[in-house]
Amino acid sequence: MTRQTTNISALLVHIFLLLSSSLPSTFGQDCIVCTNIPTKGMLSKNKECTATRVSKGKKCVDSPNWITNGYCQQSCYDAGRGYDDILCCDDDMAKPTAAPVSSPTSS
Repeated sequence: MTRQTTNISALLVHIFLLLSSSLPSTFGQDCIVCTNIPTKGMLSKNKECTATRVSKGKKCVDSPNWITNGYCQQSCYDAGRGYDDILCCDDDMAKPTAAPVSSPTSS
């Protein structure tokens, strides 16, 4: 590799890092298994979190109380009104993978 090629490669990496830092926060972020915990008011009325329910009115990202307490995370995400910096896993993404198991070696 020539010195010029090395400098170009380093420059490209630097540019990528600068650009990726300005992308939305979900770029490269791992997803989490989101909850669907309703508010106390919803619980007292036997209401559950649903994407249809949270898409109406000032809920999810429009309510400081909901943001602070993370109410109905999955339903808000499904309704396109998810909380900043939270990427909810889809069903396929949330399935655990088998951890590698090391076999004992014989001596």
